[in-house]
Amino acid sequence: MNMRIQTLLLFVGAVTATVVLKASNNAPVSQQFTSFTQHFAIFAKDYPQEKVYLHFDNTAYFLGETIWFKAYVVTAERNGLSPLSKTLYAELVTPEGNIVTTKKYKIENGQCHGEFQLPDSMYSGFYEVRAYTRYMLNQEKEYIFSRVFPVYEKPKNAGEYNLRKIRERYYSQRVPDQRKAYEQKGTFVMSFYPEGGNLVTGLKSKVAFKAAGKEGENAIVSGEVLDASGDKVADIETTYLGMGAFEFTPRAGRYTAKVRYADKEYSFELPQALSAGFTMMVDNSENGKVEILVQKSPQLATDTLGITFSSRGRLYASDNVITGDENATVLSISCRLLPSGVSQITLFNKVGEVLCERLVFVNHNSQMKITAGQDKRVYQPFEKVNMDFQFNDLKGNPVETTFSVAVRDAASSTYNPYNDNILSNLLLSSELKGYIKNPGYYFESDNPARGAALDLLMLTQGWSRYVWKQMAGVAKHEVKHPIEKKLVIEGHVLSLTKKKPKPNVEVLMFMTLPDSTSQRGTCMTDNEGKFSFVLTDFKGKAKLTLQTKENGIRKENNIILDRMFSPEYKCYSFMEKQNPESVIVRTDSISVKEDTLNTIIPKDIALLKPENDVKFSIDKKNHQLKEVVVKGKKKFIREGEGLGNANIVYDVETSVDDLIDKAEDLPVSIGEFLIHSNPYFLYGVSGCRYKGKKVVSILNNNFWGSGVPALLINEVKTITIHESSGTSLRYLGQIAPDNEGNMFQLSGDEVVVFVYTYKDLHIRTTPEGIHQTSFLGYAYTKEFFQPNYEKALLPDEKDYRRTLYWNPDVKTDANGKATISFFNNGSCKAMNVSAETVTERGVIGVMCK
Repeated sequence: MNMRIQTLLLFVGAVTATVVLKASNNAPVSQQFTSFTQHFAIFAKDYPQEKVYLHFDNTAYFLGETIWFKAYVVTAERNGLSPLSKTLYAELVTPEGNIVTTKKYKIENGQCHGEFQLPDSMYSGFYEVRAYTRYMLNQEKEYIFSRVFPVYEKPKNAGEYNLRKIRERYYSQRVPDQRKAYEQKGTFVMSFYPEGGNLVTGLKSKVAFKAAGKEGENAIVSGEVLDASGDKVADIETTYLGMGAFEFTPRAGRYTAKVRYADKEYSFELPQALSAGFTMMVDNSENGKVEILVQKSPQLATDTLGITFSSRGRLYASDNVITGDENATVLSISCRLLPSGVSQITLFNKVGEVLCERLVFVNHNSQMKITAGQDKRVYQPFEKVNMDFQFNDLKGNPVETTFSVAVRDAASSTYNPYNDNILSNLLLSSELKGYIKNPGYYFESDNPARGAALDLLMLTQGWSRYVWKQMAGVAKHEVKHPIEKKLVIEGHVLSLTKKKPKPNVEVLMFMTLPDSTSQRGTCMTDNEGKFSFVLTDFKGKAKLTLQTKENGIRKENNIILDRMFSPEYKCYSFMEKQNPESVIVRTDSISVKEDTLNTIIPKDIALLKPENDVKFSIDKKNHQLKEVVVKGKKKFIREGEGLGNANIVYDVETSVDDLIDKAEDLPVSIGEFLIHSNPYFLYGVSGCRYKGKKVVSILNNNFWGSGVPALLINEVKTITIHESSGTSLRYLGQIAPDNEGNMFQLSGDEVVVFVYTYKDLHIRTTPEGIHQTSFLGYAYTKEFFQPNYEKALLPDEKDYRRTLYWNPDVKTDANGKATISFFNNGSCKAMNVSAETVTERGVIGVMCK
């Protein structure tokens, strides 16, 4: 094959990102390419992108513990601390996709810190912590920060962390699942990724593949690629985590991959090859440079194409590619011209159509060096620990910075296969879609095997967060969410009936803060009916009142607040729900053996039934029953509710506010509300049913009867659902009067709905033209508890702390040094240390030992 060698790319992105392309004989084409590349500079300036990374104090948790975290908010271009957004949203989400807690934190100098409590009344399981700025939501949801943790049962005896148990919900007590389940066709799938994007007839190509089992787990396969005649053209063999690659030159016709997996044979068709087009093959294995082979079909005419090298939304190099009679061009770029991390190579034509695209990874190993030392090798129980840190840059110069540090008891530390840190996250994980197993693996050492595995990751999972057509100005980039510099109330006013935006409406705001102070303001809606108020910073939850006036007269309108922007819940990958240290207690069946009652039935779910099903007459008021001891799991209680052992708790006011903010029609009665909120509620000829069971209600702690009370939704404050009806009804006895005064026979298999109204059944009403709700300010932050045994008597009890020390804001001095001190727990002999940081200039530091 004849080739044209082009070994130099002219442009290296400067601070101003002014782009210069090599002169071309085709001036209009060159000018068009210049327009594309110049738009990169405009895009990077006008639409800077942000990323969030959270450093946690531990790798897994037990119920009853606290999740402590430090947030680093960076601009994507340089990975430096962001001066943009000032509000971080952090959420703790259940395995089913229900938000336990949403918190706002004030970002200062690109950093903030916080915590989530894990009450022991919650269910164990795989919980998700996610964090984002509102501005980040202009990107796809895959790029918010997300981390899944195993949350284990609280130890039966304090300090017994060796048994790490996760107990699933009983199937009969399932709650509505907001997460989409992993779905694939068949028990085994293979996906094929031609390098550059397409196979082209007659042009040699590399094809990467990813093999996955039924649940999405990585699969090990072997086989071959056959042409339409059944002749082998390539071998297939996985090399790392179900990934692999092969090369061949496709001809006209279909190609089939036949592979063996788990002693079975499967067949898959490869993507259809184009009859004519372009291909791109990249070699990143040679130290110091990246080589790109661009090929075209011989029947295509000579053309001038453009090629760009960009990373994290910034253009670093570009050139023209002239495709002549040679039909192939080799380009070479020095890795020194590209930053550490993922770079995007894009080949395009004069109309901005992307012909080929490929991701490559470059690592200059430019992170700062962090070392830590202890004043002793082994510490006695409760003894003081002194630990020194030294921070230096790549040249050995001291670094003055702020970092977060966690010290854990190695004996009670838990394993988590998601081995990610601030370096692997900012350079790799945050740049790609989907879950990456053990991203730290690619950074542990620099050898050909890991380099080849990383290149396979670029080929199989390398769909970048950055859309070239938007950066080059070919496609429009839509911004729906602002950069939040302060706490802001935003919304829009709609007409009552047609729900059309209403311009020039006066909106008055009054807000009572938790400290009894207030804020107020007024503004006019714009042409789209939108309004906004910038607030003075405050902490906690405030009471907010909004009022609309037209021509000075208060008038009823739909006042919608723009706060329903929490991203969709992701589907857990197979690996995110796997932990080799966990004991998963499966409870798919509701039938249990009698001798296992004490170990697998949650607290109070078993009904108290007399021995041998003996029936008792009702002519006696009291009957002596044998004592029954039932041990097990408490039901989930929403934090702060304290309304007994409820499976589900509905804060009706908050739920109604959410419906208002979605501009949806409001339910009128309790029944309508429950049907809208929970798909397991049904009304039919047999009355109100929940999962096929009869529903009975208790109104303000008094038995009401079957069904639910006929109350208006604005009369109700809280609704809770209890599926362990034995507990809920036990104090009422097996017979109780219903809502009509008749004696109601309880079978013990009912679902109980507790309804709590506002005081004296008053209806929560607001005057015409007024919308009353609550507004969340910044969260209060707690301080990590550190016992001081220096002057105190040693405790009589054991100290079982797993996280011995957590500090989100340790500062190094001008010499790059920092010292921390804390006290050992009652048994620790070895410690795990994790320290992480990133500077304003994007220099990353991480140490894990």
